[in-house]
Amino acid sequence: MAQITYDNVKNLFLRITGLDSEDFEYEDLINGGIDFIQQRVCVQLDEAAAAKCEYAACAAAVYDYVLESSMRLKVMLSENGAAYGETASEKGLAAAQRLKSSAFAALRGLVRDDDFIFTGTEEQYDG
Repeated sequence: MAQITYDNVKNLFLRITGLDSEDFEYEDLINGGIDFIQQRVCVQLDEAAAAKCEYAACAAAVYDYVLESSMRLKVMLSENGAAYGETASEKGLAAAQRLKSSAFAALRGLVRDDDFIFTGTEEQYDG
């Protein structure tokens, strides 16, 4: 029986986010993604299924990372010296949501049918 491994999820996370493995501080996001998937797995995993679960755990961690990053206000200076605040783009957040949704869709038959949780965590934007 194959298992979801932290190192595989972390490597995927680093590849997708472009972060460096030195000074890595996102273990909690990766462990949260792994725990979320592991609590819902309802079959014994083979290598292919474990890889899908690892990717989904990574996608959940990436989404949480992008969401967390979007909450940080960056102070920028304009050409005339005025300061203004900028947060992460809505496009980045939408892309992370699509990644997560796609990865979770690939888990059908491997995890409990918790559609209300998967879709219930999506953010609605009326803009």
